[in-house]
Amino acid sequence: MKENILKLAEENEMLKNTLEMPENLKNALEKIRIKGQFETEEISNITFVGMGGSGIIGNIILDWLEHKIPIPIKVWKDYRLPAYIDSKSLVIAISYSGNTEEVLSSVIEAIKRKSNIIAITSNGKLEKLHLKKNFPLIKVPKNFQPREALPYLFIAALYALNQAYKIPTYKKEVKNTIETLEKIKNQIIKEGRQSTVFKIANKIIGKNTVIYAYKPFRGAALRFKQQLNENSKQWAKVEILPEACHNEIVGWSENEQVYQNMKVIMIRDRDELENEVTKARIEAFKEEISRKNIEIIEIKAEGTTTLSRIFSIIYMGDLISILLALLKGIDPKRIEPITRLKNKLKSVGYIDEILKEYLQS
Repeated sequence: MKENILKLAEENEMLKNTLEMPENLKNALEKIRIKGQFETEEISNITFVGMGGSGIIGNIILDWLEHKIPIPIKVWKDYRLPAYIDSKSLVIAISYSGNTEEVLSSVIEAIKRKSNIIAITSNGKLEKLHLKKNFPLIKVPKNFQPREALPYLFIAALYALNQAYKIPTYKKEVKNTIETLEKIKNQIIKEGRQSTVFKIANKIIGKNTVIYAYKPFRGAALRFKQQLNENSKQWAKVEILPEACHNEIVGWSENEQVYQNMKVIMIRDRDELENEVTKARIEAFKEEISRKNIEIIEIKAEGTTTLSRIFSIIYMGDLISILLALLKGIDPKRIEPITRLKNKLKSVGYIDEILKEYLQS
């Protein structure tokens, strides 16, 4: 593999789009707009609905803002909405393709309950629903893989959220995040194969990967796991601290056959931002893992704000997953099992049936 990541990016569109995450965030910040009016009175709760590369947006925002916004925020990843969703709820529905069954089903439920809805998509049946039912819509650019569109989906979701609950500093924090990612990008370009992302990709090639993280990196860790699954075609799982200290840690005491092809990644904050209790938990957990002679790889967040540190982990994880795919000689865009599953579900006809009366009325 070439050492120069820019040369690699010239040959692989997904790597190019990922490397340009700071530029795409900047572009999204300048161009995202909403179609339709939104009434902000009496919003009692906010629910992000989405799956996969679209659904992760809610997890990221939850980690960033749940201690700053005094009304409940929830991330929902299923067909039917929870019972609390009513006319005072805001449902932010995110589906890059506009055809995600779980999202469309949830939007239909939200319409029935007279909930406030803002949809985010590039196209598809979700846009058609918007045209029929006149709820606000934010369109993002087409021609990305859903997981590549994260910068646009994230900014769109922030814009939607800001309609219901003002986040005075969000543009400033996004700009700071862009600066952080630009620094990471320049460092990777400068260091080549000696950069952190290249080194970690080489270490975990062909390995089952367990990712440990804690708030505010829960969503970033889940994103990393998803990217290893989809881009690298590699098995991975996520466990969250401190909960893992109450159960997962015991799993390391037996099952030797599981550890033979495993690597552990610990996602950590900047040293000065980790409190003593968190540090103690991590060191104790690492000690148990080390009893099995498993290498522990640490990825440290960069940046001065919570959002910039979250995105630093996302950016590095995305790049690691694509470099890993290229090391394995596979196309990071290929997702045949998902395509087969979606085709199977389409043949059932469930979503077309429930949409019929809404798209024809």
